[in-house]
Amino acid sequence: MYIKTLITKTDKKFAEMEEVIMESGEVNHEEEALSLLAFEEVGIKIKWVGYSRKEALRIKKKYERISG
Repeated sequence: MYIKTLITKTDKKFAEMEEVIMESGEVNHEEEALSLLAFEEVGIKIKWVGYSRKEALRIKKKYERISG
């Protein structure tokens, strides 16, 4: 009984976390990669999992070109 309660509570917590992460309905991967890159530029070490640093730099260049 305890394990079933733990699993149910854990599932609900993950659902809540997922809902908070996906506020607008979809995850904007470009913005996520750029925010990780910004942290890295400030000096915080980032372990790039799921995103590529090279791709984030490419996205940053693209936005810089667009904005002028």
